[in-house]
Parts: sequence; structure tokens; C-alpha cells
Amino acid sequence: MPVDRFWPGRQTLRVNAADPAAPLPDPSRVAAPVTPHDPEREDDLTIRQQGDVTVVRFNTDNLLGMRDAQFMNDRLRALVIGPTQARKLVIDFAGVRFAGSSTLGIVLALHRTMQEHGGRLVLAAADAILPLLKLAKADAIVTIAPSAGAAIGILNDPPGDD
Repeated sequence: MPVDRFWPGRQTLRVNAADPAAPLPDPSRVAAPVTPHDPEREDDLTIRQQGDVTVVRFNTDNLLGMRDAQFMNDRLRALVIGPTQARKLVIDFAGVRFAGSSTLGIVLALHRTMQEHGGRLVLAAADAILPLLKLAKADAIVTIAPSAGAAIGILNDPPGDD
């Protein structure tokens, strides 16, 4: 039995709740971080350039899982901080039906990162995350457009021309 690091001296028994007799998954595979170039996940995002605007569209309807959130965070940060250095970014949530607080945190952190690097972020078709944005009162901070086309239009207008 492994020793629980939060309660020194106590033993922790780990079991698979679905089938207690089944072996546990290899922890190194479960806890492995998702890298921005995970070939198993490449189809979850479509990234395209429209002029100087980078448009990211999710090809999954569920962003509730931490693995999905970590993947999203890694890929989006790489677009802003990595070699492409996107300065006009649209995140298109059109296909997303479920998003949670981890997605909200990533969007807000990305918004701050974009501002720090002189960029602008617009969320498109953000129905899945809009209730969370409103609850956190972040809908006044993040620009939201009804579609990716409208978001591109917003980014192509100079700031302050509202």
C-alpha cells in the first residue's frame, strides 16, 4: 500500500471504484501532462489564420474535463507566447456545449496574457461559457461576439472604435 503524503504514517488503499478487483491504471500515464503537440489530441482544435487574426475552433463539445482544460491551456498559451505570437485571437466556442470553471480560468488568464503581450482576445459563440462569465462578472472584461466572423470584424477594427 502507498503511504499517503497528506497524512504521514497513514496507509492509503487505492481501488478502482468501477471494479475493485481490476488493476489500477499506470499513474505515470494518468498524471502525464498534455503537451501542446499531443498527436492524440490534434483533432480537438482547428487553428486557422484569417489575415492577421488567429481563429481557434474546438472540435469537441465537452470542455469539462481537466485533461481537456490543460490541453486547451497549453495550446492557447503556445499560440500567444510561442513562435507564432498571435496578437489577434478568436476562440470559437460554436461546437462546445459544456464548459466549466477550469475553462473560465483559462480564458481569463489568456485574456490577461494577451493584454500583457499587446494582443486582443474575442470569444465567439460563447453560449457554453457565458453563464460562468456572467457569474464571475467577467462578461464586462472579455469581448464576446455572436460568431467567429463577427469576432474577426471586431479585431480588425482599431481599438476604441466602438
